[in-house]
Amino acid sequence: LFLMSNCHLLAATLAGGLHLAVLLQMRARQRETSALVRHAVFGVFALLPAAFFIFPPADSALNMESWWQGWSPHQVTAFAQIPLRSFLPLPAWWNDNFWNTQALLEARSAHPLLRFVNPLVSLLLLGTAFYVLRKGKTSSVLFTTNLALSFVLAVTVFPLNSARYSGFLYIGFILAYWLYCAERPVTRVMSTFVNAILLIQVLGGCFAAWKDIRLPFTNLDRIVELIKQVPADARLVTDYWTMNAYSAFVDKPIYCVDIRREMSFILWDRAFAEAYKNPARYSSGFQDLFRRERPNTVYMVSLESPPNLARVDPDLANAFRVVLIDRREGAIDKGGNLYLYRICPDEARGPAHEAAR
Repeated sequence: LFLMSNCHLLAATLAGGLHLAVLLQMRARQRETSALVRHAVFGVFALLPAAFFIFPPADSALNMESWWQGWSPHQVTAFAQIPLRSFLPLPAWWNDNFWNTQALLEARSAHPLLRFVNPLVSLLLLGTAFYVLRKGKTSSVLFTTNLALSFVLAVTVFPLNSARYSGFLYIGFILAYWLYCAERPVTRVMSTFVNAILLIQVLGGCFAAWKDIRLPFTNLDRIVELIKQVPADARLVTDYWTMNAYSAFVDKPIYCVDIRREMSFILWDRAFAEAYKNPARYSSGFQDLFRRERPNTVYMVSLESPPNLARVDPDLANAFRVVLIDRREGAIDKGGNLYLYRICPDEARGPAHEAAR
């Protein structure tokens, strides 16, 4: 319980469900009340450190206030996707950057009928899971508690729309089924369902492994190739999310233009939160940099593609000349591509500058 609760928030909810299930199992076996109370108290003490450490520090951007400000009704409706992501983790195989995708969910745009079919499949998966565990009180309590706590987290803290989050529901089901098998015989219907979803897990894993052999998961390790193209006397900057890759593979801090300071690692502090509220954080950051240092040209390496950069900060292209110098694309992870830009101030757009280029 202690190790589970201290490795992940969702693992902590699973640990709480497991503790409750074991206590009910002890009660069903008519264990002495003193032993039951002792185990309950020990379990609570095992979970308490996680409850203490899980709260972010005072200057963190991930506090209760930010959770409530970022809340949307989509967090409730998105929970309906979790059974698909956890029990049927088949990625969108037609995309190279398939990471964190689910085939039925990605195909909705091309096949609108799936918008109605997918919720029915989710209900069918949950209903079958409950049907499989229905005769095992301990396993049913474990699975139900884990599902209920996951729902509470999804609708209050953050949506569980990533494979690494929704997968805990599948882990909880396998754990509950394991407890069921220790107590009761398994029917053919139960084993067929469990083996079917296990087969789907294997197929999804084999596809991911095959793609990982053919394609890089991320191109962040190629950041050195890009920055070698930057002149030695030129000013090189990055943005906040790319800074981690630079500091990891170059082993130096670098100036983050959107945060306006030199950094070596990501800090989820309030300065970060305030900077990301600025819809013109790139353009204002470059204006500040050119005003203070007066360089002729600035080079920026970023995870943002040209369309994404224009969407994040539309003012950047209006205030500066943004030229894409090179790129490293083709990564499995959508956020794993790199782009090298040359940024020139507005007055450098004249004929003399074009002739120099």
